[in-house]
This record gives sequence, structure tokens and C-alpha cells, in this order.
Amino acid sequence: MNRPIHNFVFALTSLALAMPAAAEVKTDADGELVFILFDHTSNVSYAKDLGLVARNFWVSAQQDAGYSLFIEIDKSADPYFSKFLASSTDVSKQRWGIVGVSKVLTGDEVSFEAYTTLTSGTANGVINPNWSKFTTLSNPSVSDAASAFGASGLGKKLQLQSVDSSHIGPSAIANGSSFSSKERGDLAYIGIDNGFTADGNALADGGCWSLGNICVGNAVGKSSWFYKSAASSLEPFETIAYDEFDNLGGDGYWGLAVKPSNGNYILSYTLVAHTPQAKVSTDAGQTRLNFTDYSANYGSTRLVAGLDGEFAGWQAASVTAVPEPQSWLLMGLGLAGVAAWARRRRAALAAS
Repeated sequence: MNRPIHNFVFALTSLALAMPAAAEVKTDADGELVFILFDHTSNVSYAKDLGLVARNFWVSAQQDAGYSLFIEIDKSADPYFSKFLASSTDVSKQRWGIVGVSKVLTGDEVSFEAYTTLTSGTANGVINPNWSKFTTLSNPSVSDAASAFGASGLGKKLQLQSVDSSHIGPSAIANGSSFSSKERGDLAYIGIDNGFTADGNALADGGCWSLGNICVGNAVGKSSWFYKSAASSLEPFETIAYDEFDNLGGDGYWGLAVKPSNGNYILSYTLVAHTPQAKVSTDAGQTRLNFTDYSANYGSTRLVAGLDGEFAGWQAASVTAVPEPQSWLLMGLGLAGVAAWARRRRAALAAS
């Protein structure tokens, strides 16, 4: 190799070494889910790349066999989570959510899918107003959400914040995390600049996403159903298409709780098996059941069964399946046929 080429290669190598490393938060066709935790009183936020490809999670987290996922966010192992907790000392002021965007290419057409939690309701027996609002959004709302989080929004800004971040720089790791402060002017702060505003108020930080169109934030200790939304057509005035993560037996939900023993946070996703169901059989099982206040769509405490073997103290139990309405119809037709056959049989015997 001659010297000019050698020097050129050396220069390129030096440039590559000088460039900051990055553990990308993906917002393309393999868009990933991101956990966000924010406190708009202390004006700080935390974000963690969960390393879950949204479209893959859409399949694996909706199995009739059930699905569960537990992620312990360890303050002793994650310095950015520790910084967040040092600045946000009142758990009641904290709000959390799961967000993600996937790009969909259909020929020359580009569209998006948004994956979000939804702010829970507050009253028993009252339909969650955030649900009512979400289900009547118009198609452009999905693009708004994609902009708020996607390649030009928070997902990109997580890559650009080099302070207190393992998404980028010398400390970059796969599925990194970051701590952001509004006072410092951090790009990835979860506030107005990234589309997280008070509902209907574009001038105040809050728990909603994309100028208040999709409200994603919930208090620690509360849970949320999980949704995928997309444009239903090219018509801007038509409502979005949306789907809840579920199976034949129930709905999937995320929850966040503080672990009493060490103050770490437990992020969990649970979808109960369609059959068999499970029941609490021990004190340990009851502790697991009460660990998070699963108040979701209607704001009431949701006591749910867990997956068999998910946690010590659970025991599988058989349940009697309740037929679907169409099953009742078929059953009724079948009984009617049996009755008609019996009448013909009796008539035939009487005539013989």
C-alpha cells in the first residue's frame, strides 16, 4: 500500500473512532417500543429503549396461550434512572407510558403504525373519555403521532442528546436509556417540544402525546391497555383504524409499580392465557396479584389471574368455557333438530 492511500485509510479510521457510537432507537419498519417516565413538576424525564420490535411484539404478545414480560429497572445499574429518581422524589407526580412507531411501505406509499398506552379513566362505571377521544381521531392523527415520536421527533432526539445518555456516545449500549432535564434544555426532554402536552393545551407540558391527540401517561401503580393505530384510508376526515392487544380470553396491559424491597421499578406486560385460567393459591400469589393496581379502561381495580408458572404461588385451574353467541345459536339449532327427530320417531312408533 502506498503512503497516500495509507494516510487516507488512517484518516477514515480516525474519523470513525472520533464519531460517537450510537445504539439506535429504531423508528423504521423495525420500530421499537420505548418506555418513558416523566415528572412535569420537577421537569425531568427518563426514557429506555425496550429492544422490542413493535410489529413482532404485536404477534408474540397476543397469543391465546398468554404472554408475560417483566422488566426490572434497576437504579443501582442504570445511572440515568438513578438521576431521574434523585430529581423526581414524589412518585405521585410521575407519569409513564409506552410508545413506538413503525413505518409501513406499500409500493410507493408510506404510512405509519403507532403503538401506545392510553391514559386510564378515573371513575367507576364511566367510559374513559380518553378512550372515546382516541377511537374518534381522524386519520392525520397517526401521522401527527409518528412525527411526534418518529425520525424527526423524540426517537431522533434521543439519538442527539449526548449528555446523560447511553443511546449515543462512549457509553452507548444496546437498548440504552437517558435522563433529560427541561432546565438544561435537553433535546430528549419529554415535554412540549416533543409533543407531550396537557390535554388541549399546546402551551403546557402534560401526559398527552402529539398535541393532545393520544393521551398516553398514567400514574405509577396504574396500568394501561395497549393499542396499535393506523390510518384507515387515505381520506383525512375518516376515523383511524385501531386494535387492542388481546386474545380470545382477555386484553393485554402494561403496568408499572415500585418494588417495595429495593425501590426499583417493575415494568410488566400481561396477557392472561385464554385457557386454562389461573387462580391464587398462596400468600405469595396474592402478593403478586396485588403488586400493581391494575386500574385501566374504567379506572377500577382490575383483579386478574396470572399465567401458570409465572410466579411462585400460582396454580392452574380448569374453567368451564362460556359459549360465544354464535355457539348458543348453533346449540339451539341442534337441540331443535333433536326435538324434531324425537317427534318423528314417536309418530313412527305410534303408527306401527
